[in-house]
Amino acid sequence: MTTTPHSYALAAVRARSFAAITRRWSSRSISRDALLMIAQALELAAWQFEDGTPSTASGGADGNAVPAEPLSCLYTADDIAEEGADVHFAAIFRDYVTAAVHRTEPEMPRPLLPLNPELIAQEDRIRTGLELLHSQLAAATDQGTTTALLEAVLALRAKHARLGSVVPLDNARPCFADLYYVAVPDSCWGPYLARRHSTWKVWEIPAFSRAVARQITDFHATLPGLTERFDWDGDDLYFSAWPDSSGEQWDREPVERTHDGHYLIGAGEWCWDEVSPEDC
Repeated sequence: MTTTPHSYALAAVRARSFAAITRRWSSRSISRDALLMIAQALELAAWQFEDGTPSTASGGADGNAVPAEPLSCLYTADDIAEEGADVHFAAIFRDYVTAAVHRTEPEMPRPLLPLNPELIAQEDRIRTGLELLHSQLAAATDQGTTTALLEAVLALRAKHARLGSVVPLDNARPCFADLYYVAVPDSCWGPYLARRHSTWKVWEIPAFSRAVARQITDFHATLPGLTERFDWDGDDLYFSAWPDSSGEQWDREPVERTHDGHYLIGAGEWCWDEVSPEDC
């Protein structure tokens, strides 16, 4: 089989997903049966992509469209992961689906970045600690014990907030719009940190410095056949979508800013804070 950027992405997501499945067998948030269904969906997707099955999701069977069966299975697995409140699995399948949808882009660089096992382990320890404290609170009978436990809960919640608020980029997906995939070569990425702004999707929306955001949008503008894009006009960022009926003019809207200068995109924000890795 010829190695392509897509097959590289497929191999990467398979290795990462099965490692995650193995690592989280004991998770209380998702059942063993659900994990087996996810594994089966991955196997089906891998087999059909690698085997070159000509089934397509829409449009002609030109060999470039997204195969319908594995994509359907992955959406099913994504639903399972969401219902199980397992954000890490859900992110894995969103990564895979968005990479697959854009498999026709020329010279697609490495699209998937690995989740850091230590960060996942830290989050698991915090969640386990909170569950233990909550059970102790339920059994507490005196005010002194209750106060001490509440202070411990607040401390763990603050630790969890810090863990989610500043995360090195190599633990985030290279996305800058909700479910819209943008692949940027490694040489384009500067030393910056991703910041989580969505409280329900961990590490889904990274935040970029102004300089890196310009690099990303410049690269984005070079990709052919786009129906959505971001571009700059001076210091203002704009989102453009589907051309109008004439096919000549794009519907162009300014990206809203918050009071502190953040750009609201999809479910999250872009934050222009300049942060060095030493600040973690």
